[in-house]
Amino acid sequence: MKQLKMYRQPELAPGEMNLPERYSFSRFQGEEDKLAWVACCKNGLIADDADVAVYDKVMGGNPHIHHKEDVLFLDYMGAHVGTVTAYVNEKGIGYLHMIGLLPEHRGRGLGKFLVRAGLWHLRDLKPQNIMLTTDDWRKSAVRSYLNEGFLPVDCDEDMTARWEQLLYELGMDSVQMLTNDAAPCRVIFPRIKSEQGSGENRVRNVIKYEKE
Repeated sequence: MKQLKMYRQPELAPGEMNLPERYSFSRFQGEEDKLAWVACCKNGLIADDADVAVYDKVMGGNPHIHHKEDVLFLDYMGAHVGTVTAYVNEKGIGYLHMIGLLPEHRGRGLGKFLVRAGLWHLRDLKPQNIMLTTDDWRKSAVRSYLNEGFLPVDCDEDMTARWEQLLYELGMDSVQMLTNDAAPCRVIFPRIKSEQGSGENRVRNVIKYEKE
């Protein structure tokens, strides 16, 4: 199944970085940080038995990533507990990549700060557009991305139905969907499969998305 794709307009200002006490951000320094990156990316992004060789495979093979600038860490009392990579490719597209957080630090609203840190970094790089990819089952992450200004992209024939289901599961009213060229194409609303076994039902009493 193709991953979900989301775009964000680069001119939108990122949210404030009012981190909780004892949390801070730092950048990748070298070999000593690879193991921490692996730990942050387990439980979903990479295999649970992954080692530092995965960093070299996933990140080292990307010529657009400047490791000591683009790989960021969320720290708790000086220890790396989360990571996000933000870079711009040769076409001027900004990417948020490999956003991970240690399980013991999840559920504290920290994911939005990883996203914002990446967006602030990209703001300095002045990309033409910003994108990320994710999976349907990462519902907390999808909610965070939507809240931070990302919009779904109609990049495959089943995307509308998948996003309608996601909106229902997230309890969200509606959202603007974009084309691959980042143009608005339709407003999508929550939809669930009919309990009768065929057809689909739209959820009523929704608020239409209004673009600012």
